[in-house]
Amino acid sequence: MAYNIDRSRGKVSDIQRNIENKRSEANVLEENKQELLDSRIEIEDSDLDENVQRRLVQEIANALQENREKAQEISDEMNADVADIEEMKQEAQVSMESNVSVRASLERKKQLLDRFNAGSSLDAGFVDLEDNRMDLEGFMDSLIDTGKELDDLARRLSTI
Repeated sequence: MAYNIDRSRGKVSDIQRNIENKRSEANVLEENKQELLDSRIEIEDSDLDENVQRRLVQEIANALQENREKAQEISDEMNADVADIEEMKQEAQVSMESNVSVRASLERKKQLLDRFNAGSSLDAGFVDLEDNRMDLEGFMDSLIDTGKELDDLARRLSTI
């Protein structure tokens, strides 16, 4: 089956949009965490009734736990994107290997055809193969970068 780099690029664009949405959610969760921690410190340093203080600190602890669980949910949602990136890396790698193989085969055929002054008919194919190779390398770089963004965001979410 032929590899469709444009379809894969569309998937990467979707994943990058998901990353941006998840970053926004992570920002909110980080802000919530900080506000809750600040509130807990304020309550612990206050002169409130001991029972009231304990209940409020417990409520804050519960809210922090909910915040952590939401961060974990977001991280779990990203697993599908990580799997898609890995699959696309494999597909792109197979396509690059195929490109190299086809090029080697065409070079052998061109040598044979050159003997009959017909090898120039394959020159356009070599240009297309080189363009495709460069396109695949650039795409592979974007997959690697997107994978790193996912990893960075997952690490960030794990600290919430």
